[in-house]
Amino acid sequence: MSMPVEGGTPSTLANGEYDYQCALSPSTSCVLSEEKRGTLNFYTLDPKRGPSAKPFKTISNFGFAHDGWSLSPDGQYIALVENNEKGHVQVLNLNKGTIRQLELGRWTHLQTISWSPDGRTLYATSFAPSATTLLSIELDGHVVILFQQGHNWLCCPKAAPNNRMLAFLVAETQSDAAMIENF
Repeated sequence: MSMPVEGGTPSTLANGEYDYQCALSPSTSCVLSEEKRGTLNFYTLDPKRGPSAKPFKTISNFGFAHDGWSLSPDGQYIALVENNEKGHVQVLNLNKGTIRQLELGRWTHLQTISWSPDGRTLYATSFAPSATTLLSIELDGHVVILFQQGHNWLCCPKAAPNNRMLAFLVAETQSDAAMIENF
């Protein structure tokens, strides 16, 4: 939905289950994605008129994750994570239509991804049976562990505009056992 800053009646831009992101100013690029039957469709998004009628890019047979893609701050690239055993990040160049694959080796089951404000680094989360890890990924594929924690789930890393702080969600899990007698 869209609503004027000064108030007024909201208008519906799109109905369905979509994710969207907009680049940082001065770029005006906005992208909307829709997942349907194992295919991820990307549309341009006009914040006043809604999404384009046809996708500009379709990716099939990709192991998607919620928050599994991120638009670069300049609006020229989309980074996608594969939620599987391969440990890949794909970087889609929106101007050329090309895809570059970053091999991350042992870092598999990637969950979420985001860009640093300068567009030089990616932040991703990786889930493994032993631990969930927050990673910093350079565009040459070099990986640095930023944070690692047991069985909790880490999500949605977002860097501060000055890139000196990184916020992320830690979802703690707890298991309790109970016994009922004489029921």
